[in-house]
Amino acid sequence: DRSDCSRFKIRCVGHQRRQPRSFGSIEYSLNNECRSPEAISRIELSRKTEERQMFEIELKFRVANVSELRERLAENDAVLVSENENQDTYYNHPSRDFAESGEALRVRRIDGTPLVTYKGSKRPGAVKAREELEWRLDPGDPTGESMETLFDRLGFRKVATVTKQRETFHL
Repeated sequence: DRSDCSRFKIRCVGHQRRQPRSFGSIEYSLNNECRSPEAISRIELSRKTEERQMFEIELKFRVANVSELRERLAENDAVLVSENENQDTYYNHPSRDFAESGEALRVRRIDGTPLVTYKGSKRPGAVKAREELEWRLDPGDPTGESMETLFDRLGFRKVATVTKQRETFHL
């Protein structure tokens, strides 16, 4: 049933500096729109290097019982730190197919705050790993509409918009 498609994401971000630092959070998302049955749960690990290069590494897995998951989070003293709505509009390149190359370009709005994200081609291996570049568009582009207009003028075309509710927990 597509109306009950859910995603579960664990994100750990580490910054390589003189003293490595890291934090973790768990994000559970209920998608209002799912593109396919494969739009299931995932674990995402991101690593940021000194050169400000971000790599996304993810594994996907099913969450059979969200209530049980929340109970287990509570048992492990997880703290709900945020709830928000993500609206992602994906674009395809005018001269190459991102679906074939494994790349992604999107404008994401988190509770209305716009960001632009480029995800590079997937690297070979057991987990999905790829470069990720992301930055906020506001205050100069407070709605993200200017970026979308630029993409349109450059020949990029919208391919999908996905809206989801996200809860983030810290362990």
